[in-house]
Amino acid sequence: MEYNNPTFEIIKELVLKSEELYDRAYCLYAPEVSSILNKPIVSCEHAENLLDNLLTFCEDKRCMELYRQVCRHLYQYYPDSAVFYAKLYIDNYL
Repeated sequence: MEYNNPTFEIIKELVLKSEELYDRAYCLYAPEVSSILNKPIVSCEHAENLLDNLLTFCEDKRCMELYRQVCRHLYQYYPDSAVFYAKLYIDNYL
């Protein structure tokens, strides 16, 4: 089905750009998450900063999974902080 509606075309372009943005975010944050998961968390500041940034992209399932992985890892070392970020996710996306 082909639409010639200019509004539809604008929305379609926005959706495509959103998908590109989510892809870029995932590619940017996945290595950082891997780095955090492969070592003990000495200071939670880096993990919290990463979670703050990832929260913006949690509409994307891949980014949401990265967020969850960091929260779970953070829980081992800083449970209060991990619970805070889990609640923040729930408040924003559920």
